[in-house]
Amino acid sequence: MENQLAEINTSLNELKNKLINYLGTENSELKNRITFLEENFKTSYKGNEINSEQNIINELFDRQSRAINIIVYNLPEAVSDSNNINPDENQIKLIINELKLNYKPMKLHRLGRPTNKDCHLKVTFQRVSSDRTEK
Repeated sequence: MENQLAEINTSLNELKNKLINYLGTENSELKNRITFLEENFKTSYKGNEINSEQNIINELFDRQSRAINIIVYNLPEAVSDSNNINPDENQIKLIINELKLNYKPMKLHRLGRPTNKDCHLKVTFQRVSSDRTEK
């Protein structure tokens, strides 16, 4: 019986050592994977942070460039003749004067393809002063 007890004890010690070795190896591998993931996350996060900052800067520039644009809908497309080279510009100037705005149209561009419907008109302004209205 002592002999059997000794064999069981030896078997238990062997199992215990195998389990300790297995868990130690598994623990070491998991630590390495965690370290790898943390490093990749930090690198990825820094990259996203830079991209995010760049996206914000690009968005601000885009908004600034669009801040002086308007789209005019339902403005009939007039045919230019020898007396009236750009009828769209004259119509926009009339609208601006009526609204008492202190802006000058710098560029006019019809959006879309010419059809039997009137195309929208994109107007880009050049700011004359910091005031929005004349006084």
